[in-house]
Amino acid sequence: MKYQWSALTLKSHKRQLLLYKKYKRFPSLHRRRVWLDAAREARRLKRLDIHRAEDKILNSGNDNRFWKYVKGKFESRDHIPVLKSNGNFVYDDSGKMNFLINISVQFLLKTTIDHLTQ
Repeated sequence: MKYQWSALTLKSHKRQLLLYKKYKRFPSLHRRRVWLDAAREARRLKRLDIHRAEDKILNSGNDNRFWKYVKGKFESRDHIPVLKSNGNFVYDDSGKMNFLINISVQFLLKTTIDHLTQ
């Protein structure tokens, strides 16, 4: 999800970059402290904007939007969703593999038989 940064956040980020460039060009302890304070403030404002966006999603009442956001936050994703076999749900990878192999074999057998009879 792309966040809509507030004008204050963008201004703070620009200020932090400017102070960083000044610090790198003319290093001093004072400039370093000022730059780190500005960076801390920019991070705080970004987190605040993120919290506002998350609150907006939670309060929207839109389940699809909520789950899309949640799933986007996961680092690993199931490539094959939970499958339903004979009324039972298949969660583990080996069960999914066996289920899909059985379906594939049945499909191949039926299509081969149909082609031979025609």
